[in-house]
Amino acid sequence: MQEVKKANEQTKLLAVTYIRVARAMRDRINGGFTKKYQRAAFRADAEKNDIDIIAEFADIGSSAKEKRPGLARMFDYIKKNKVDFVYIYALDRLSRNMVDLWGMIATIEDAGAKVMFMERDGDFQVFSKTDFFPSMQE
Repeated sequence: MQEVKKANEQTKLLAVTYIRVARAMRDRINGGFTKKYQRAAFRADAEKNDIDIIAEFADIGSSAKEKRPGLARMFDYIKKNKVDFVYIYALDRLSRNMVDLWGMIATIEDAGAKVMFMERDGDFQVFSKTDFFPSMQE
């Protein structure tokens, strides 16, 4: 019976989370960008979809233009460990610059993971670098 459990554990989907709360948003209660709110949204979706969250990375009080050590640690982690998904509350939590955003999503995909972000309806969906230019095929 233990062997079956080990096989199931190895096939379970694994995720990490990345939280960014900017200075202007860090004390906002109902805005949806607080660390607590983002974490709760990630956990609810992971539980609903039987995904294990194995690590959390965060940058609190930083703007997208500053160096973000939590983001750097997340990139390093997913390059060295098996990760199926990276939960990000909204794409602008990575970057508002489209070129930078595309590069970050490409880095995540090159590591073998997919980006999951929250849609306006409250559900998470996969977003790919090809979603920027759907007519262009690799």
